[in-house]
Amino acid sequence: MKNTSVSSTMLIVLSILGCSSNTSIAKGINKIDVKDCSIDYDEVDFCSKERLKDYNNILKNKVSNFDKNKFLMNFKEKNYLYFAVIDLEKLKVFTFPASLSVMSNIKPIEFSSDSNSFCLNGNFNQYQNSYRAVKTCYTYNNGSFDFKSRVELDKDINNSNNVIKKLNLPISSDFFSKCREKNSAKKCTQLENSNNRAYSFSELEKISPDFINVLNDTKVDSLNVNTFRFLPQFKDS
Repeated sequence: MKNTSVSSTMLIVLSILGCSSNTSIAKGINKIDVKDCSIDYDEVDFCSKERLKDYNNILKNKVSNFDKNKFLMNFKEKNYLYFAVIDLEKLKVFTFPASLSVMSNIKPIEFSSDSNSFCLNGNFNQYQNSYRAVKTCYTYNNGSFDFKSRVELDKDINNSNNVIKKLNLPISSDFFSKCREKNSAKKCTQLENSNNRAYSFSELEKISPDFINVLNDTKVDSLNVNTFRFLPQFKDS
């Protein structure tokens, strides 16, 4: 009788262990792992089912893109971009407490895999701390976002424009009107017609060497053309 009792006890223990192993939950990111599910005076939900699914898909891929072992993600909701840092080792999500309104022709975010700094370009939206057309930079440190710098994008663009050299074009939109100030209409027409033609690379280089730098761009080169024509700029009536 004692042997039968011991055997039954062992079977029960093994059965419990078997059930335990089958019901174990795979480790992933849950709502409790997200620091701050919302932003002040904003409707975004960083802990929604959709967002949790995104975090776990990133975790599953095991590919970092920020600060060596982290992933800086962004998602669009309505007309705003939101950001979060996923720690792939600690399985934690740290939400950025602001949003960005994207501006056309401007890269919204700058960051790298070997740095813990990033910059946001556009309209910066945060309660009592909003700015239009700015480049705002932060440093990420163990779950906190430390402000680094902020500059106006217009100033940044103007500084870049100052570096661009002005090229002397052989024909312009107001060529004829300027010519008529000192010459006859017939002569100006002849001059305009002589300039309004196709130009070879060698001719362009004589006009300005900077033309060649522009035309050597891979996108232009892929067109496989050997002559160029200048078109006047038409103003809106």
